[in-house]
Amino acid sequence: MKNKSISNKWLFVISLIIMIFIGCAGGAFRTAQEKNTVEAYNKFIQEYGDSKFAPQAKKMREDLKFSNAKKENTISGYDRYLKEYPKGTFVSEVNKLRELNMFENA
Repeated sequence: MKNKSISNKWLFVISLIIMIFIGCAGGAFRTAQEKNTVEAYNKFIQEYGDSKFAPQAKKMREDLKFSNAKKENTISGYDRYLKEYPKGTFVSEVNKLRELNMFENA
């Protein structure tokens, strides 16, 4: 009987720690979303890279990096995106924009 109560206590403690971690990760993710900057998502991923919010944060960071490359509209900006995301969501579009930029500046 004593072992059962000890294991129940540990189960409770572990559950509490998990709930706190998820709550912290959720709050940090909301903060990153509010700031909506590459740096905010980088910080979140660094601190909570194993959380359930990490894939969405990584996607949002990639979206921002693509948007930044389009705003910059330079070959080097597109190359930075391609270097970081060689199989990214926007590779096809970035390659087209990069070629167009090369053609216009030739």
